[in-house]
Amino acid sequence: MATNTTMLAGDGSDHILAPVWSYCLNNMSEFTFVYIGTFVIHELCYFGCAVPYMIADAIPYFAKYKIEAGSYPSKERLWSVFKTLLFLHVFIEGPMIAFTHYFVTMMGMRIEMPFPSWLSIAKTCVLCFLIEDFYFYWCHRLLHRPFWYKHIHKIHHENNEPFGIAAEYAHWAETAILGLGTILGPIFTCDHLLTLWSGSLSASSRPSRSTRATTFRGRSTAGCPAGPVRLPTRSTT
Repeated sequence: MATNTTMLAGDGSDHILAPVWSYCLNNMSEFTFVYIGTFVIHELCYFGCAVPYMIADAIPYFAKYKIEAGSYPSKERLWSVFKTLLFLHVFIEGPMIAFTHYFVTMMGMRIEMPFPSWLSIAKTCVLCFLIEDFYFYWCHRLLHRPFWYKHIHKIHHENNEPFGIAAEYAHWAETAILGLGTILGPIFTCDHLLTLWSGSLSASSRPSRSTRATTFRGRSTAGCPAGPVRLPTRSTT
């Protein structure tokens, strides 16, 4: 895949991202660029969407919006969840992200400029959202079957308080299974790495948004066309 970023007329060099994109491709390998970019985008978006609600939990004013009054996770629980997330993100999602470069190459996605139009990116992201959400819905239903719930999905429901950072707190197998849904949309729709990353921004933020949506009364931001399966259930099993 070409990485020649010589800027010619009409090559997208006037794009707001062009200087950074050109610098990265000229100073690191394609694999490094794709891997680091994909991983960093996921981490910044996932934790960036969760942290504001963690801050809100620490501000008494917002307590009146809690569905479950007084349902705040302890510091010990937050630390335990955070350590589990680090393991999942580095050792489960990390290797999956490492295959992104192979996937991008195999599917013929472009990395070099010019970039697709913002309208094209927006339309593709909508399609990716629908595909990923359909996949998530049915996998989530399957994981609530007794056998799979007992051996895999039960871990996700260990937290008694809904808080955004715990959205990806799960068994490693569940992380891998649901993670596959993120790439299904791009397989059929994406033609450029920037589009793939734009879709990843949405995919990385929606789980924590949907978990947080159960925290504030009347503040739901979960968008699931196939049904409200993203809202965590309570189980003592």
